[in-house]
Amino acid sequence: MVSPSGSTNCVVVDAGARYGLHPNWRLAEGFAHFHLYEAEPVEAARLSRKYVNSPNVTVRQLALGAEIGDLTFGVRRHRALSSQYSLATEAIRENYKSDEFEEIETISVPVDTLDHLYPSTDVHFLKLDVEGAELDVLHGAHNLLTRSVQGVRSEVCFSPIFSGAPTFGDLDRLLRSYGMVLLNLDYDGRGVAKSPFTLGRRFGRLYSSDGVWVRPNEDLRQGSALEVSDSLLRQALFLLLNNASDYAIDALKMWVDVGVQVDKPDEDPLFKCVKRQVAILFKDLHYVPQMDGKILRDTWMEIFREPFPELHTFWESLD
Repeated sequence: MVSPSGSTNCVVVDAGARYGLHPNWRLAEGFAHFHLYEAEPVEAARLSRKYVNSPNVTVRQLALGAEIGDLTFGVRRHRALSSQYSLATEAIRENYKSDEFEEIETISVPVDTLDHLYPSTDVHFLKLDVEGAELDVLHGAHNLLTRSVQGVRSEVCFSPIFSGAPTFGDLDRLLRSYGMVLLNLDYDGRGVAKSPFTLGRRFGRLYSSDGVWVRPNEDLRQGSALEVSDSLLRQALFLLLNNASDYAIDALKMWVDVGVQVDKPDEDPLFKCVKRQVAILFKDLHYVPQMDGKILRDTWMEIFREPFPELHTFWESLD
């Protein structure tokens, strides 16, 4: 739905927000609403300072999980590896940088569930990086996953890193039970090196990666025409930001078919971001030898109801 500010509403929850907004979301920093949760107090305070002048970014020093309460949190030498879970013996043995996992202190941190925090507010996308507690966060988000979540980006483990923590199959099974499908993985061949004797981009053992799940485009057709329109536009943005431009164009074609036209859509920052990313995509595709330029121009016209910007007007259109 278009908010009073003119932007299609887009709410992103980031569990384990160390370092700030995920790089995939930075293009949406000016218009999406980001709720950052960080369990470790020092990093949470740093993030609060970092985003003090960003009204659409909120930061809370809080762990997310399956139940409300408190938990014992292990702070490690490499603080990004801090977790409520202890390390698996195998992970320490296989990693030649195992000294980074040394636990330097334990602290008690409060835990809440997403369903308790958002009883009526819709959350559209989740980003999870909580060092083994990803499944716990999802168990505490049953209502949101049923009601409003369209996409999830989560760190996943393929081999045990944290003792007793879930692996990829556990997360995939749960998210599939909510009607989501695996879109892609970030794995590029660089695993965890057993020693420094590596060359090139493919080495080591695959321990972890980021996985991206989405609700299929066709499943977003439920609700009023305006709700469907907003869902598909948000979906196109998420797909473009997560290396799935083909599915993004499919979502945009469905968006056109819904037939809902908002007033002055170019003033909607989310729509403008999507349009800009598609323009850059089509410009790059134009130089692919086997790509038919007519298909690009026709598809642009179908979605945006105007000719594709050519020559100098292309660069002017990106302002």
